[in-house]
Amino acid sequence: MPIIELIGTEIAIDTANTVNDGHIVRVVNMTSANAVLTVANTGGTVANVSLSGGSDIIVKKLTVETLAGAGLKAVKVSVTG
Repeated sequence: MPIIELIGTEIAIDTANTVNDGHIVRVVNMTSANAVLTVANTGGTVANVSLSGGSDIIVKKLTVETLAGAGLKAVKVSVTG
């Protein structure tokens, strides 16, 4: 079973944010509806994924890339195991 270390405090990502320049980030959908998580850089959208209401995902990204999504919160993490 992986161990997740929280690095910082959870923040809303309604607008684009690097999440403390995180490389690995936990994102949770705080709503009961589906939400879209967008990963972007200065060139535009890199990727996106839909999250069902109440679900979470661990995202690996470049530290300069941003995450954004209405109703989503994120925190920088470290995963071991």
